Amino acid sequence: MGKHLLTVHGHKLSCADDRAFHGIKHLAYDMEKEAVKELFEQAERGEPVDFEDDEHRAFSLIDGENGAFTVVSRDKPDGWF
Repeated sequence: MGKHLLTVHGHKLSCADDRAFHGIKHLAYDMEKEAVKELFEQAERGEPVDFEDDEHRAFSLIDGENGAFTVVSRDKPDGWF
């Protein structure tokens, strides 16, 4: 994947792999607008941004260049699913 997939609140999002696409969908469609904006601001400050979707899948939001971000899926001790 790795290409620009979706723009959420003015920020371009891409994903590192197929699993990370679930994280992009969660940011775009499931989270409150203000909560998503806070995650973007946190990433822009260089702080680690980890989040989970409603099915407890783990993701990280990584700041890129020119307002672009990458969502990466993370493994958890009890598995990704």
